[in-house]
This record gives sequence, C-alpha cells and structure tokens, in this order.
Amino acid sequence: MQPSPATEGDAALDVDALLQGLAPEIKNYDLAGYTHFRTYDSEWNLNWKLGIDTFLESYHFGVLHKQSIHPILHRNVGAFDAFGENLSLLFARRSIAMLKDQPEAEWDLPKHLASVYILFPTTVLVRQGEHVELWHAFPRGVDAVQFRVTLLISEPAATEAAEAHWTKNLALLLKTVEEEDFPVREGIQQSFKSGDQPHITFGRNEPALHHFHRTVRKALNMPPAAGDSPQ
Repeated sequence: MQPSPATEGDAALDVDALLQGLAPEIKNYDLAGYTHFRTYDSEWNLNWKLGIDTFLESYHFGVLHKQSIHPILHRNVGAFDAFGENLSLLFARRSIAMLKDQPEAEWDLPKHLASVYILFPTTVLVRQGEHVELWHAFPRGVDAVQFRVTLLISEPAATEAAEAHWTKNLALLLKTVEEEDFPVREGIQQSFKSGDQPHITFGRNEPALHHFHRTVRKALNMPPAAGDSPQ
C-alpha cells in the first residue's frame, strides 16, 4: 500500500505511517466495500483505558460471556503481534475445528477468527464473520468515557430478512458489552477509587494488555510501571 496522506483541518495525516505496518493486513479486508449499518453511543463511569482492556484478552469469555459469545469463540486462546504503538490480537472461533478435515491450501482462515486491532490510542477495530465493528473511546474524565460503536456489514441490508439478521447481531454485540463487560468494568473502577490496591499485575497470557499500557505510559513520558521494562 502506497502512502495515502489524508487531511483533517490543517493537520496532514499519513495513514500508512500511523498504522505502522498494519496497512497491508487491514487492506486485505477491503473495508471500502462495506456498508454502514448502525452507530450507537453510550456513556460509562470508567476510565477509557479500562474500556479498551475489555478487548485485549479472551480468558473472561467463559465467565462473563457464557451464554453470549463463549459458544462462538474459544476462551484463553489468541495470537498477539505489536505494530509499533498499535497491536493485533486474533481469537479463534469454534468453527476453526472444521479446518482439520480440509487441505491447508483450501483454508479460509479469516472466516474462523475474530480479529481485534488497537489503532492507538482510542480506536478498536474488530473484524469477524461478515461484519466489522469500529469502537471509539472519548474520555470525559478520569472515570467517565463515551464509547461509540459503528457496525459495518459486507453488503447492504436490502431485505427484511437481512435487516433482521443484522439487528440481531447488533443486539448480541451490545448485550455482550453493555450487560456483561462494561458493568463489571464500572465495578472495577469503583474498587480502584478506594486506593486499597495501588497497581495491577498483568500475567504471561496478557501480552496485549502489557503492550497497550506500556505504550500509553511511553506516550505520556511516564516511567515503566513497577516490575515492567521499556520495550
């Protein structure tokens, strides 16, 4: 992909430079061919980084999402890569088991993955199946944030059946986040405010969380967190 500067106001944006190596991968999804379905806004009493954290590990699927997305996605399985300040995190859908009976040359791997990208600092792009979710975090304070999710679909919902299908998909998406993820995050935020626990330690199966928070601290010219080292 060749550099494609865009402008916003008086600022010039070099999109490829900002993507820091992710451009070819995202280009493969042909996002220009997708259609806008719905955009939805919500506000939460939590720090914006805590909201982004929701997307950066899958071991919670079997607990918080037992009846929603856990039947669709494997828990505690993922592949992480850093792209400068950005990152890629791939989760396996349960349908991936179908590939073991197919020659590798015939595999259509993206169909069996949920692909999560953090476009640093406040944008999350999720691609799975025939839709793309764009999440934008708008911090409103230390413990307040507005999240905007835009659902993009592979082709227009031109029939009542298609409209119903995507409305159902959007409802599942919002249920997962608004009834399961973010309410728990608000509880965590309340616990943070007590000051009883001064820090969190991420584990070995949380490389995306390590990378995201390390990058935030670096962008703010903060020293590495306790027990961490700059990379």
